[in-house]
Amino acid sequence: MGKYSIRQSVNHKIVPMSDSFLFNHGRATISLDPYGTYKLSVNGSEYSEFVNSARRAYQYKPTVQSLSEKMKEAYDQQTFDYTHLNYNLSPSATRASIENALDKLVLKKYKNKPFSIPKPSEAEIRTELEYEASQLYFKTFGQDREHIDEYINSHLQDALDQRLKTWQSLSDYHDAIQSQNAGKQNLIYYTEYVEKKEGLENILKGPERYVETEIRKMLGEIRLPFDVELEYSYSESNKRVDIEVEVPYSIPIPFEKASLLSSGKISVKNKTAKEQEADLKLCLFGLPFYIASKFFDISTNIETISITEWTEGKTYGHIWVEFHRDEFNDLIKRNRSFDPVYYITIGHFYSPLSSSKGSASAINSSRNVFLKRIAEIKAINNNRIIQSQAMASANKRSFTAYSSGDGDMNPDPITLSLSEAHILAKYVNDPSIENDVTNAVWAGERTVAVPRKYLEIWEKIKKETWKK
Repeated sequence: MGKYSIRQSVNHKIVPMSDSFLFNHGRATISLDPYGTYKLSVNGSEYSEFVNSARRAYQYKPTVQSLSEKMKEAYDQQTFDYTHLNYNLSPSATRASIENALDKLVLKKYKNKPFSIPKPSEAEIRTELEYEASQLYFKTFGQDREHIDEYINSHLQDALDQRLKTWQSLSDYHDAIQSQNAGKQNLIYYTEYVEKKEGLENILKGPERYVETEIRKMLGEIRLPFDVELEYSYSESNKRVDIEVEVPYSIPIPFEKASLLSSGKISVKNKTAKEQEADLKLCLFGLPFYIASKFFDISTNIETISITEWTEGKTYGHIWVEFHRDEFNDLIKRNRSFDPVYYITIGHFYSPLSSSKGSASAINSSRNVFLKRIAEIKAINNNRIIQSQAMASANKRSFTAYSSGDGDMNPDPITLSLSEAHILAKYVNDPSIENDVTNAVWAGERTVAVPRKYLEIWEKIKKETWKK
């Protein structure tokens, strides 16, 4: 259980921009302010006699175009920060991947480096003594072989013994150093092994102390364009996290937009009421995905996350949604830029709270109405899960879809998720399926039964979707 205040850390301010180019009469500078006003100066003066000449220069229009595009990008990015909180999320680790990493984890051991100096041989010593003797018993013509052989024979054993003794001392010293290095390095390897093993086991099992520590660390690194108050509770045994998020009553989403004109300049205008509403929906519906992704990353033991989104002070409710790890990951893998409004309203996750049946509108529902509606949806979902488990036990078959091997004579309908049924309804233009989806959303259901005649079409749609 914990509370945390997340302060605004993303703030792309729109600032004036300028760019310059050289022409026959000096340097021309074009400046553009956030309101879409352009100014041209030559050699630092807006009143230069060469201003019109600068406008006629071939560099003028490309420079204006470039400035306009940069300003539009700044406006787009400012809105993007609010409307794409769910953009480009990464799938969290699976239990299988962590178990596989644990299986492959091996304790490394230090490998001694071999002693690189070769052991002295009698032939090597004899060659050295041969050279020494040839210098001592030098003759202008030929060699004094008798004295050379005598010198070698009298010094060979002593020289060999001394060289072997020195070599052995160096070898022993090398081995002692390697043994010392092995002790130190193996301790480092063991420490690293234990830390990695404990880290992977913590990710896999999700003990409460570990999860609490990681949650607080993660919350300190979250980057959002507005302040958020977050309260959470984690249950290791239930494998779930329940989160309550409070957002500002008036989220400061930019209300201005920039559009490129055919002249190469930009026009800065207020967004329409419809555009502002769409931005607010994307922000409010995208936030739960962003937060859920961060929490799922902490431990594979977190299998379910429920998020309740409020206005500050919990006076009004926006959204209650429950995410399941596998479904969440499947969505992220398929589409890194999905529409959060669609997926909460029609998709795999239950359930939106909306102002009208089948609507994707974010609402300001009073606290009591909001909590009552959540309780109703939870009750419906609990009953559905119990019934589904009983039916699955009796029928021993999956409730996502029947296999293509069931045969044409089987009259059973196929069961699809709400998002799958929605896609199929659009493809075959069957309003009855769309109506069933809408009713299922309102009832808190997560699946819809559709006529079996659409099985082959649905298989085709799935193939085309995965190819993309």
